[in-house]
Amino acid sequence: MILMATAARNAGLCMPCKNGTREQMAKNRAIGERDKARRESPGSKHWKWLVSEVSRAGGSLDTLSPANRLYFAASCLGGEVFNGGFGQYFHNSSSNHHAVVVESLEAMRAFRTLSLVREAASVAFVDAEVPRDWFARRKLLWDVSDSRRRELEEKLDAIDRVFYEREHEDEFIECVERFAESHRLYEGF
Repeated sequence: MILMATAARNAGLCMPCKNGTREQMAKNRAIGERDKARRESPGSKHWKWLVSEVSRAGGSLDTLSPANRLYFAASCLGGEVFNGGFGQYFHNSSSNHHAVVVESLEAMRAFRTLSLVREAASVAFVDAEVPRDWFARRKLLWDVSDSRRRELEEKLDAIDRVFYEREHEDEFIECVERFAESHRLYEGF
């Protein structure tokens, strides 16, 4: 229903139809409905619960079941790298649990991702172990010469690009989801 005055001014068309925005409005509505369904999904509710549990434990994963521990670590890796690359992952507290990430990728059989994670760690820490300590990790990463920092950023950017490839992204997400389903992590959410 439109106002008679609007119909008269626009040859019977409403403003969204006249302006050509009706299709975009429908797309936006569909996106909103999809996002709402995702927020209300068992997987999303499970994730919110995990974040709450880890936060309550001061960042420790020790209170989580073994399967939730692995799922959480892999999900954090994915979130960090998809958001800002391996530089962000190593810079932030998510990589405090790097050893758990490696364990989780092995358990999930996400071998391509595991290879990229190992390559990025080798580049960033020159074949040394990834420090659990946030300050130690940042010092090794960023308290370096300008040429080393540029080299590090270039090499990590190249690894990031492989991680971002659609085929890899889909494979990684499938491995994480398959793991969650096989361990029934979403049940009860």
